[in-house]
Amino acid sequence: MAMKARKREQIYAVYRGDKFFFDGTAREVADALGIKVSSVRKLATPSQQVRSKSGTTIVKL
Repeated sequence: MAMKARKREQIYAVYRGDKFFFDGTAREVADALGIKVSSVRKLATPSQQVRSKSGTTIVKL
């Protein structure tokens, strides 16, 4: 019997300034920062990284 392939969740890294803060799934990052999962995914886009004024950057690994 063939096993079903499990989809891997994307990992995101959070930086404050130039320093690594933590990493995790979109759900884990959202819970830690108190934001929505959709916001994590949006903030990880290159266009949003350029606009970041808070000093916190989210990067998709």
